[in-house]
Amino acid sequence: MVTIDLTGRHALVLGVANHRSLSWAIAQQLHAAGATLCITYPNERMKDGVLELADKLPGVLTLECDVTIDAQVDAVAGMLTERWGSLEMLSHGVAFAIRSLPRRRRSSRMNVVSSTTENQVGMTGRNSSAVKVGGAVE
Repeated sequence: MVTIDLTGRHALVLGVANHRSLSWAIAQQLHAAGATLCITYPNERMKDGVLELADKLPGVLTLECDVTIDAQVDAVAGMLTERWGSLEMLSHGVAFAIRSLPRRRRSSRMNVVSSTTENQVGMTGRNSSAVKVGGAVE
């Protein structure tokens, strides 16, 4: 395994849902490499689980951020700009299904396209007004 030193770098990880989520694995590795980390939760229902995970990583900032709500994205950007000044890493692992669809249709192509588009617009479409990005946004 290649080791990397991310001391002094700032990372925002969106999409931590539980201990099995890819975003959680990414957050753990970034923290282990020395990055200053912020992880988010999308709503009150998910808050306790994400806070419990965050407690395992000392010094991690946790904030509420539903990427479909502009005010929350702006609030996170403002908080991180105030604390860090810049952001070197962004990991966007948010995923959801449209709840208004019947359960059997939640994995349909249109739902996946709609959810993916909403997520991409939620962050990447906003990066020009968000935190100063010190690297590439992908």
